[in-house]
Amino acid sequence: LTNPHTLRFYSDFDDTYINEFAVRDTTNGNQVVTCVYTGDEYIYSPPFNFSYISREHSFPQSWMPTYGDQTLPEYSDYHNLYPANQNNANAVRSNYPLGEVITPTSTFKDGTYGLDARGKNVYEPRDEHKGNAARAIFYMCAAYNGISSNTWVLPNPISPFVNYSQEQDILKKWHWQDPVDDKEIARNDYIESLQNNRNPFIDSMNY
Repeated sequence: LTNPHTLRFYSDFDDTYINEFAVRDTTNGNQVVTCVYTGDEYIYSPPFNFSYISREHSFPQSWMPTYGDQTLPEYSDYHNLYPANQNNANAVRSNYPLGEVITPTSTFKDGTYGLDARGKNVYEPRDEHKGNAARAIFYMCAAYNGISSNTWVLPNPISPFVNYSQEQDILKKWHWQDPVDDKEIARNDYIESLQNNRNPFIDSMNY
């Protein structure tokens, strides 16, 4: 279900995913794209360009055992990419784990960065994206584990500056709290039309 699949170029994300799936029309000839983490609505006059909105890796690049090689399929796998506000969501999340914030440090719309119950810095997306993000991370670990003898796991520690890992239990909790909906199914279908593969965690939540 996951590999091999057709490589899509990272640079084509706007021409394909944004323009063909994520964008919606609004008034006065404008269009709108929603930040998945915060719910922020980016309203613009076409054509779309990556400035306010960026391509967010749900499973961050720096977690990848192949980090640094942007020519590999995992870097541009659309199942892992979502539109997000660059300055107030993507850059804030950085490569921190996703988690449930107890003590906020910064908040933008429905996305929050701060300390979790362990006292660790985490990023908490809005409720309607929590399950989607979890399933994207599950997909990356399943799709690429063993490819070129690389082991795909939730890294622990993430880096010398983030000396802890992504909690699996949080992702599994979110997977059930925010189940697959029609839009996520449609997204899976759309990406299959581009890459010829699917995210099985969307097709069967029981995986």
